[in-house]
Amino acid sequence: MTDSEITALAREYAEEEAKGTAVESLPDGFKEYVIQRNANQFEKHLRWLLRRFCLVEKEAVRKEYHEIKLALGDGGHSEWEDDINMEKEALLKSLFPEIAKEVQS
Repeated sequence: MTDSEITALAREYAEEEAKGTAVESLPDGFKEYVIQRNANQFEKHLRWLLRRFCLVEKEAVRKEYHEIKLALGDGGHSEWEDDINMEKEALLKSLFPEIAKEVQS
């Protein structure tokens, strides 16, 4: 993830966390301060997590998996291309087993 994506995700999370809480009833300036403070804190946590884990948007994985399944099903590829797609499929299944189940359904 890029720095701007991390910052945007942290902000989105902080805004979501503020919904339905006492933060919503605060005056706008103070509400913004609390949301920004929470976003900064979450950004620190997110950066720590990203040093150890790979964060990938689910939709990107679903799309890739779906494209591989289509390529394997159309039969218009060489044996070499099919082998590559089967390896890609196996890798995605091993890394994201829950998404593989969603796409197959």
